[in-house]
Amino acid sequence: MQQGEPNPIEGDQASCDAFSQAVQAINDSGVSSTSSLTQDQADAFSALSRTANQVGRSGIWDGTSAGGAESEGLRTAARDLAENDAVGSAYVNDGYGDENETVVAIAAVAAALKHVVEACAGLNRPMSTAQFNFDTSSDPRPTTPEPDTLASQIPQGFTDAGTGVAYRFVPDPKCDYLKCSQLEIFAQTDCAVSVYVQANIIDDSGTIYGYTNDLLGPMRAGEHGIATLTVANKFATGVKLSEVTCR
Repeated sequence: MQQGEPNPIEGDQASCDAFSQAVQAINDSGVSSTSSLTQDQADAFSALSRTANQVGRSGIWDGTSAGGAESEGLRTAARDLAENDAVGSAYVNDGYGDENETVVAIAAVAAALKHVVEACAGLNRPMSTAQFNFDTSSDPRPTTPEPDTLASQIPQGFTDAGTGVAYRFVPDPKCDYLKCSQLEIFAQTDCAVSVYVQANIIDDSGTIYGYTNDLLGPMRAGEHGIATLTVANKFATGVKLSEVTCR
């Protein structure tokens, strides 16, 4: 959903109902193996991601329109689901080099969906379809190395995020438009699904003007990437990191 467009989902009840319908659509698509999806099945995951983005929006959050969940807890759970969804793209099978990574990506969606289910239940608006009807338990991600091992891998000048990645601010960011800050990300371990970066947009006094984020795809241990955080506010001058997560 583009910024400024009317949000078709408004309120907690409508949000939980929309999630129920999206999960049911995935189940109806006939997923049997999480290592291989058809076009229709990938599109059904994409619809779940769109629902999560719509529920996670609010007049305060997107700065333009009402809509989305009323409860902050449900909005947060919805945003987390959207951020974890590396399955929804229709090119999912082309986007992943091996079947195990597709399995991991679906497991991440299933894990994030649980928080949505819990949020709806806590609001006394339980989802009618609350889980996938196929096995999502397989998770072939490698075991994360011990912290001492991770620390020894951090390049000079980088800060350990404590999540399997390290980062540093790029001194001369290259912005396509507007203002931005850029982080160079170093993967200390495999991030099989994605690397997510989020920060508050601030001015010189520390006043917060919303937040900005970026999502990198899967990264293997030892790889570097650049996350771009757009500063889309004329009063703001920079960002303050709130999350750098390897998934």
